[in-house]
Amino acid sequence: MKKIGVVLTDKSDWTAVSLIETIQKMKHEAIPIDLKEAYCTLGSNSSCEVGSAEKVNLFDIDAIVVRDLGHGTIDEIAFRSDILLQMQQYGIPLINSPQSIQIAANKYYSTYLLSKNGLPHPLTYVHQQLDHAIKTTEQLTDCILKPMFGYQGRGIKRIKNGSVLNYSGSIDMTTTPEETIQFIIDKYGIVYIQEFVESYGTDIRCFVVNNNVVGAIERTAHEKSWLSNLSQGSIAKAYNVSEDVENLACKASSIIGTDFAGIDIIIGSEGPKILEVNGTPSGAGIYRACNINVTEPIIEYLTDLL
Repeated sequence: MKKIGVVLTDKSDWTAVSLIETIQKMKHEAIPIDLKEAYCTLGSNSSCEVGSAEKVNLFDIDAIVVRDLGHGTIDEIAFRSDILLQMQQYGIPLINSPQSIQIAANKYYSTYLLSKNGLPHPLTYVHQQLDHAIKTTEQLTDCILKPMFGYQGRGIKRIKNGSVLNYSGSIDMTTTPEETIQFIIDKYGIVYIQEFVESYGTDIRCFVVNNNVVGAIERTAHEKSWLSNLSQGSIAKAYNVSEDVENLACKASSIIGTDFAGIDIIIGSEGPKILEVNGTPSGAGIYRACNINVTEPIIEYLTDLL
């Protein structure tokens, strides 16, 4: 029996619960780890522990699967990632690696890597100055604005023909493109802009494990919305991927360096394009739509590394 840690922040999260149950079904000990509770000592007897009542020495664990590092300041996220790096250096099998999680979370750098390797993605611009961003939105005529490190579709805006659109596609009369862009720059210091790809409110989430698509769903936005994230109320159904889409998803995961990932792909008039790579993906949507438990191939892959 091996000790397998599950890095999580919400013990009731479907994917976290399923990872723990799968580990137990495979006759191993599952150890929930919330890195917000970690404390470390550096010296002649360096240690890193989690918990108060029942302390867990992280360096005594045989393998780690990361469900979620949680939110926090730059210092907090860096510290949690550094703990995982330490565990890697101790020779502990760990998926996904902190490096790949960081790359996937960074929309600019991950998109750069996709572009460098010739994988299709929406035309992308990143600006720090309002006037530059305004010119880009005018040139594109229809575009999406995202936080660089956003998730679950939060904070996404759309500007079309000089107007900000609501999720329903109607014009938002309460703001202007200039005000919207300035708000994003004031909040994040940067604005990430992509051309809008018309797909009639649908996109695809491919779940990749060890360079294989183990399940896929098509997400359809609700009430004629153009935003298709499940967390924003879209509807998911099982999707049979073509060979082209499967190859694209697997290549994207490999380029980012993830052992498992959620690859979001949109299919427009120019064919499939990668929207983003999620290095800490939920498996709930795939399970509910396809009855496929992605945590099983994840843990099988991890235990093969032991």
